[in-house]
Amino acid sequence: MKVENYCKNVGVVSGIYPKMRFVQLYVDTVGDVSVYQRKLEESFPSVQITVAKKADSLYPIVSAASICAKVSVLSLIYQSVVGVLFL
Repeated sequence: MKVENYCKNVGVVSGIYPKMRFVQLYVDTVGDVSVYQRKLEESFPSVQITVAKKADSLYPIVSAASICAKVSVLSLIYQSVVGVLFL
């Protein structure tokens, strides 16, 4: 598990969790699934966490989130180059 990926994910979840109070979290990883899951469960004990390699191909909600993230990033890139936000 890469420490910077773990810290980035914990930071994102910590920033969103107080506002949304979600009960389930899916994480796509390329590292050791069990270590990553244990560390996230320690950080967020009230959240049901599923960590899986290739989670975007296993869970439709992860696929949808991946597409949304990619469209958002592409929109910001397009806006910085062309000056128009297409979302």
